[in-house]
Amino acid sequence: QDAYKGLMPAELLDNLSIDQKIKLWESLLSSDNKDTIVFVATEGESIIGFTSIGKSRDPEATEEIGEIYTIYVDHNHYRKGAGKLLLDAVQVELKELGFSKATLWVLETNIQGRNFYEKNGWQITEGKKTEERNGYKLDEVKYKKIL
Repeated sequence: QDAYKGLMPAELLDNLSIDQKIKLWESLLSSDNKDTIVFVATEGESIIGFTSIGKSRDPEATEEIGEIYTIYVDHNHYRKGAGKLLLDAVQVELKELGFSKATLWVLETNIQGRNFYEKNGWQITEGKKTEERNGYKLDEVKYKKIL
């Protein structure tokens, strides 16, 4: 919720279900499904960030394209290097998995996130999509990188 304050309607953020997210991540992390790989950044015993990757979910994607599905860092740890470490780690992993290119989607209004990706060599594409969540439309733009 902190990551999207000011980028998504407050009502949408306020109505996010923590229980639903817990069930989703418990299911993902405990399954034998190897389609999604998750990395975490820790400080001591605390998780301060995470990212997940896999094969691109875009309908037009070829087998050479991987995707960063998520990347989040606790707001108390912004600009301290955890995001960069996570991004670097998953780029290496995607390459080791045989992908030569990667994509990710980010909210069009997420200027801080977009600046982070661009600073790290990602390029915006012409790709755009609108996702609907709980009656709200969220515009996203697509970034790509050669690995």
